[in-house]
Amino acid sequence: MSQVSTVLSIAFGEVGYQAERAPGERPSGHQKYSGQVPGLEWSNYQPWCATWVSWVAMKAGVADLFPRTASVWSAMEWFKQRSRWSDYPAIGAQVIYGTSGSTHTGICYAYDSEWIYTVEGNTSTTNDANGNKVMKRQRLRRDSYVHGYGYPSYAEGVTTADPSKKGLAGYTYAASASAAVANSGGSTGKYKIKKGQTLSGIAALLGVSLAALLAANPQIKSPDRVDEGQEITVPVAPTPPPKPTVPPVKPTPEPSKPTTPATTGDFYTVQKGDSLSGIARSFGQSLTALLARNPAITDPNVIQDGQQIRVKGTAPKAAPKVAGPRHAAPKPIAPAPAAKPKAHESEKPVTVIVKCQCSCDCCGTKKPIPRPTTKPADVPKPDKPNDPPKPPTPPVAPAVPAVPAAATSQTPDPGHQAK
Repeated sequence: MSQVSTVLSIAFGEVGYQAERAPGERPSGHQKYSGQVPGLEWSNYQPWCATWVSWVAMKAGVADLFPRTASVWSAMEWFKQRSRWSDYPAIGAQVIYGTSGSTHTGICYAYDSEWIYTVEGNTSTTNDANGNKVMKRQRLRRDSYVHGYGYPSYAEGVTTADPSKKGLAGYTYAASASAAVANSGGSTGKYKIKKGQTLSGIAALLGVSLAALLAANPQIKSPDRVDEGQEITVPVAPTPPPKPTVPPVKPTPEPSKPTTPATTGDFYTVQKGDSLSGIARSFGQSLTALLARNPAITDPNVIQDGQQIRVKGTAPKAAPKVAGPRHAAPKPIAPAPAAKPKAHESEKPVTVIVKCQCSCDCCGTKKPIPRPTTKPADVPKPDKPNDPPKPPTPPVAPAVPAVPAAATSQTPDPGHQAK
């Protein structure tokens, strides 16, 4: 049996399993797979879709072809680091869901131009990522929920819808394919019947016809009588599906995935049923570390569907308080030119009565004593520091009246000269 056939046979054999859920437990419950995968024992009571894929790979003997992790995001990164990642489906590929590639996962066993067909752990028909069952699912191939596919390096190669793989060693291109195309050659697998199952139900579950299943198990005389625990042979090459009645539609190019923000991989979008502690475990860190990266979360028990959680890097430091806009310093205002001082009353000419002390007949007469009309001008301030100050203008002495010639013969009175 080929490697991909073994993987799908193991996966189909788990369809119908349901995890147990005690009162008060999260929706995913607790299951048998975590305890059987070395290194993932801690993941019980947590979302277990990625753990289930690791368990299938281990049971199929191809554990080295799949990532061993309980984190969907880590599984995606594992394939990307090995250049085994594609936007197109492939038989036996690990499909990754969620816009950020960290929500849910399963194994693809068939695809066509419109749909992908998968087996998934921890799912339900209500599309709950924590549905606690192993189920076969049918999903729209180009739905934004489908993030991409990791290609295990199977020994027989990979059948894929990726046109870039045409002609490359280890790949077979097919616009649509099923497990029958990928594993032709008449090889078979085994399936153990579970309680309540019928042969027709098993045929539908495994994607084979009832006639082919009966032909591979001649010991079964009546398709209505099978026993729990009975092991039957499963033909890997089922009858081809009926041809579509409508004309085939040319497959359109795979739409480009929505671009991730500049902080790719740093944030995780909270999904329905998530808890902060579960997110921390999925990304391999403590709850304390996750809270430190998300200081805005004050209650670790309260998160919202669609909320962005930082899972890598450090929380940005609080922005410093920004002061109001600085205003340019006001330009110095030149002082207004000082008003010219008004002439003081004392600066006006006054008339003074002077009595001389001599014996002349001029005593008691009024004589005007002229005074300067203005004070000496203030020394103006220089316009520039280097300009020397201008000296003040000296007051002009009043003109002395000429003495009449008739008085020249008289001896001048000493008192008049004193005045």
